[in-house]
Amino acid sequence: MIAVLGSWIYIGIFCLAAGSVSLAALEKLTGIEGKLKASGTAVITAGVLAITVCAEYWSIFYKVGVLCHVTLLAAVILCLILWRQARDILCHILRKAKAGLFSWTGLGCMLMVLLIAFATSRGTFHTDTGIYHAQAIRLIEEYGLIKGMANLQLHFGYNSAYLVFCAFFTLSKVLPVALHTTTGFLAALYTVYACRLLAGNIRRRILIEYTVSDEARIRVVRNKTAREGDEVQTRTLSSKTSNIVDRKTVNGEASVSHGLPVAPCSGTLSYMIDAGAITILIYVFTNLTGVMSPATDYGTLLVTGYLISSWLEAARRRDAHTNGISITKLADTCNLSVLALFVASMKLSAAFMVLLVVWPLIQGLRVGKGKSLARYVVVGLLVFLPYLVRNVLISGWLFYPVTAMDLFRVPWKVPAAYAIVDSQQISVWGKCLYDIGKADWKVSQWLPIWWQGQEHYGQMLIYANVLAAALLIINLILHRLVRKSKAGPKGTGEVATLILVLLINEAVWFLTAPFIRYGLVYLLVLPLLAAALFLDHLHALAREKSFWKVPGAFLAVLAVLCFCAWIDHYAMDDLVFVKQNLSSPYYLWQQPFDNPREEAEERNGIKIYYAAEQERNSYYVYPSTAYKMMLDRTELIGNTIEEGFRPAE
Repeated sequence: MIAVLGSWIYIGIFCLAAGSVSLAALEKLTGIEGKLKASGTAVITAGVLAITVCAEYWSIFYKVGVLCHVTLLAAVILCLILWRQARDILCHILRKAKAGLFSWTGLGCMLMVLLIAFATSRGTFHTDTGIYHAQAIRLIEEYGLIKGMANLQLHFGYNSAYLVFCAFFTLSKVLPVALHTTTGFLAALYTVYACRLLAGNIRRRILIEYTVSDEARIRVVRNKTAREGDEVQTRTLSSKTSNIVDRKTVNGEASVSHGLPVAPCSGTLSYMIDAGAITILIYVFTNLTGVMSPATDYGTLLVTGYLISSWLEAARRRDAHTNGISITKLADTCNLSVLALFVASMKLSAAFMVLLVVWPLIQGLRVGKGKSLARYVVVGLLVFLPYLVRNVLISGWLFYPVTAMDLFRVPWKVPAAYAIVDSQQISVWGKCLYDIGKADWKVSQWLPIWWQGQEHYGQMLIYANVLAAALLIINLILHRLVRKSKAGPKGTGEVATLILVLLINEAVWFLTAPFIRYGLVYLLVLPLLAAALFLDHLHALAREKSFWKVPGAFLAVLAVLCFCAWIDHYAMDDLVFVKQNLSSPYYLWQQPFDNPREEAEERNGIKIYYAAEQERNSYYVYPSTAYKMMLDRTELIGNTIEEGFRPAE
C-alpha cells in the first residue's frame, strides 16, 4: 500500500509536469491564452495523454522500458527549466493544491485516496488481465510492439493506448516488483476531482442563499435608515452587500467577480455538473474491488467520466462569461475534443465519444475561425496517429476487429475470418448467447435472453435509462418554455451535443455488445443527467406554471430510486472486500501479478509460451498466449521475435 501511494505521487508529479509542458505547447501552437485557468485535474489528465502518446510513438521503434522513461523524464525537466510558460502552469497548480489541501474537503479527499490505495494494493485481478492485459503490458515493455502479435493471441489486436500508459509506469526494471497502480491512480485522481466539484457546488449554493437572504435584510434596514436620514449607515450596508457578493469559494477560484456571479447555481447547469461528478463516484466505488487491475475498461471509462463532467463545466463557464461564440471561448471544448480522440484510442468501444468534436467544429466555422480549428485538428491527428500505426503493425487492420476497412496487404495480417469470429464472440457474449452461430439473431430474439441474464440491480439500472428517455422528452418541452422566459443557461448547445453523443454511444453499446461493464458510464450518467437537467429547468422556471413539471418530477424521482439497488449491491461488495482483505500482507508492496503455470514450445530455437491451464496468461514469461490453438495456427516471420508473427500457411 505504501508502494502504491509512492507510485501515485511519482505518477502525479510526472503527469503534472508533462501536462504543464503540453498545455504550454498547445497555447503556443494555437495562440489561445488561458493556461492558468486549467485545473490541476485537467493538467494531470493532459500529462496522462502526453506521456501515453509519446510512449506510443516510441513503441513503434523500440521497447517502452528504462530508456524511454528516462528520455521522456529528461525532456520534461528540460522543458520546465527552459520554458517559463510551462513553469507558470506548474507553479500555479501547486499553489492551488496547497491552498485546498488543508480543508475539510481536503481531509475527506485524503480518506478517499487511502481507501482506493488499500483496494489498489490487493484483491482479485480482472479476468481479462489474466487473459491478456498483463502479457500485453510485458510485450510493450520488452518489444514496444511485435508485428503481427495479434496472430499469437487475437486480444493483442485490440491495442489499447491505456496499456502503453500502464507499461510506462510498471517500473519493473528498477523495482523488485512490477507495479500495476495506474487504474487506482486514475480512480483516486477523478474521485478527488468529483468530491471537490460537489463540495464547490454546495458551497456556491450556500453562498448564494446566504447572499440573497442577507441582501433582503439589508434592504429592510436600508429603507428604515433612509427614512431616518442616516446616509452613512446606508453606505456601510451597501458596502457589506458588495463584500458578501465578492467572496471567493471553491478551489481557490473566485465564484463571483465584480459583484456578479461567475458560476451561479440556479439555471446554469449546476445540477448537471453534480450529476457528472456523482457518476464518477458511483463508477469508482462500483469497481473498487478491481482497481488493482490494469483493465482497459476501467481506465477508458474513468477518463470518459472525467470528459463528460469537464464538458459540462466548459458549458457553464461559457454560460457565465459570454453571450457569444469565439475561438477563445471554444478553447475548452476544443481541448476536450482532443481528449475524446484519446479516449477512442484507449478502447474502440468508446470511439463514438469523438462525435463531441462536432460542436466546436461547427461553432468555430460559424465565426470564421477555420485556421485556429485546423491547428486543433492537427493536434488531434497527432494524438490519434500512433494508435492507427500500432493497429496496422500489430494486426494488419486499421481498426481491429472491424473488417469493413480492408486497406492493407501485409504478411502479418490477421485473417479476416479470425477477426470476424473474434468480433462475433464479443457480441454474443455481451448478449448472453455464448454461441457465435447466434450472432445474426434479431433484437427481438436475443433481447429476452439478455434480459434474463442480467442481475436485478442491473435490470434496475436499465429501467432508469428507459425512464431517462421519457424524462429527456419532457426536458425538451420545458426547454422551450425556458427559452421563452430567457431564464435558462446559454450553454445548451454543448449540453445537447453531449446528451446526443451519449445516446449514440448507448445505442451502439446496446446493439453490438450490451455487456453492462462495457457501457457502465453511459448507463450511469444518462439518468442522472436527465434528472439534473430537469432540476435546472425547474430553477429556471421557478415562477412559471407548467403541467409538465408534475410528470417530470415523478420520472426524475423514479429514475434516481432505480439506482438504490445498484448502490446497495456494490456498497456491500466494497464493505465485504475491505473486511476480507484487512489481514492481507500488502501494506508495504502491492500484490504482484498472478503467475499461472505456463508451458513452452520452441520455434526456430525460440521459446514461445502458452497457458497450461484455465487459459490464463502470465506477465512473467514472454512472448506468451493464453490459447494453444492460436499458437498452432501461427508461425514466425523470420528467426527472431522482433521480425514478427504471421498466420501459418
